Amino acid sequence: MPVILGLDIGSTSITGAVFSGNQKKFRLIDFFNEEIPPAHTGEYSEDDDYVSPLSVSELLAKIIGERKLKDVDVVTAVDAKDCIMREISVPFTREEQIRKTVFFEAENYFTGFDLENTVLNHIKIGEEGDSSSLIVSALNYEEIEAHLGLLKEGAVDPVVVDLDTCALFNAYRASAVFDEEKTALVVDMGATSTKIVLVEGGELKKMRSCRLETGVSAAARRLLASSEIEEEASDKEAEPESAEGSAIDARLTELEDSLDIFEDEETSPSGSMDELDSSTEEAGDGASTQDSTVEEADEEPPARDYQGMFPGETKEEFNYDDYLARIALEIQRSLAGVTQGSSIEVICLTGGMSRREEACAFFREEFDTDTVRLDLTGTFEMEPKCGSIDTINTQGAVAVGLGMAPFIEDSIGVDYRRGEFRYEHKFERLKTPLIAASLLFFLLFLQLTFWAFRDWKEENARLAGYKRLNRNIYHEFFGESLKGSDPVAAMNARKRTWKGRGTAAIPRFVDFADALRSFPEAMKDSEIYFVVKSMDFSFEIKQKGSGKKSVDYYVQPARVEIEADTSSNAQVKLPREFGGSKSIFNCKASLTGSRAEGKSSIPLELTIKKQVLDKYIK
Repeated sequence: MPVILGLDIGSTSITGAVFSGNQKKFRLIDFFNEEIPPAHTGEYSEDDDYVSPLSVSELLAKIIGERKLKDVDVVTAVDAKDCIMREISVPFTREEQIRKTVFFEAENYFTGFDLENTVLNHIKIGEEGDSSSLIVSALNYEEIEAHLGLLKEGAVDPVVVDLDTCALFNAYRASAVFDEEKTALVVDMGATSTKIVLVEGGELKKMRSCRLETGVSAAARRLLASSEIEEEASDKEAEPESAEGSAIDARLTELEDSLDIFEDEETSPSGSMDELDSSTEEAGDGASTQDSTVEEADEEPPARDYQGMFPGETKEEFNYDDYLARIALEIQRSLAGVTQGSSIEVICLTGGMSRREEACAFFREEFDTDTVRLDLTGTFEMEPKCGSIDTINTQGAVAVGLGMAPFIEDSIGVDYRRGEFRYEHKFERLKTPLIAASLLFFLLFLQLTFWAFRDWKEENARLAGYKRLNRNIYHEFFGESLKGSDPVAAMNARKRTWKGRGTAAIPRFVDFADALRSFPEAMKDSEIYFVVKSMDFSFEIKQKGSGKKSVDYYVQPARVEIEADTSSNAQVKLPREFGGSKSIFNCKASLTGSRAEGKSSIPLELTIKKQVLDKYIK
């Protein structure tokens, strides 16, 4: 039964949803949401050495090891804000034709961008006549390498690298609040980015991810501003305040341009940075403010220089109302004219930043639309260790969408593991070593076969030599040529004849060795102390009857007289001992002999058992 881990690596946490089952029935068997420790939360050791907290890859490796997820299939996602997205139209409706021509069609929309160094994926969002509307996303090789490199450091090799907005759509469509008849807007409110998905008629129509300043962008601004201030403070020649401000603004503009790869604001997933307020570090009264800032920075420990420059940790109080207003602005900019005349009927909120009660009230009032929270209750079975469904609803939408996708037949998604980034299955990884090992095994098999064939020929030649030697011995010993092909069998037949089986004028005899072994063994087993007074054995096998009558064979009974204690009861014990399977004789004993001083002479009559006699006749 396959086990799938949907892994969502955010800016402040790592979220995972582990599913097991098949397309008919699957269940959530594990869920986790681990916070990524900010870089400023390290500690000092006893030797005053700064010990940094766990990195993302180290935390990921720890999670995989502790939860025993090393051998499961992992599905991850990249943030849509790192992709370039365009909505295009192609004159085809068949998926095969679209797949073959989408790259060439996309070149007309991705002007000034090198598509050769990207992985291109598309999602069909509608058909009109003989044409199809697509959302085409392009992700740079560098982004894919960075994502896979981070996962590799955490001992994870994902089978699929999807898009987080696709996973968000899959989670919403499987949730309890999904209504195919309503036009819905799904908003995943994150710490550094917000994902927006428009669903119309139960189908995906638009998706977008935009960067929002909740700590990271402000930290970048402060870091750049403080570095500029330090450079100016170290310079003996003071510069005019306007020149200083223009240098900082130029650096910030360069940072914004590097973060926003779109040429126009309207299609940019990151939005416009000009709408953000300048950080408090940029305000001041010229050189005096700079000098005081430098003095304060010198007084603070190095570990505090970067406080407030990491996700979720800011020096100044975070303004949640401004955050909500920015999301509303991005929604209005993104979805203007997209709903084709139909208004949004419901807004579904999820994400860690949506937990405040103000969120639903704000969107309900701002858009005059029913606003609900994502609810995955009853969507799938889940084990008790997965925790509260409320945590999954707010933190796990993307992870759940990634984990469920392989079990849902009509789920949507893309895969950036293509071309040189193609996922190598376990067999493919072992294919080259297996081929090499098979070749070596085959060569070894050929060598062993050659050696075995050579030994076989030598043994056959040796066997033929033995047979020739045995035939010569047979001829020299018996004075006649061998009849048949087996000289050993012929020699054994001659030996049996000589041992008393009889042939021609030579009568048959009971084997003396058998008699000599059988008699003392029976006497010994009787545990009777005795003395043999006389012994008369007859070994010749005689024949009764001839001609047409049935032939019968017999041996003259052997007579033995022993002397034993009268109290030993030998006349009773000895017939019983000889009657066992080991003896070739049947025994009759009596007390007809003489008696003197507690001793008795006991005559024994020994006859060959019939089954033993038959052995000598045949």
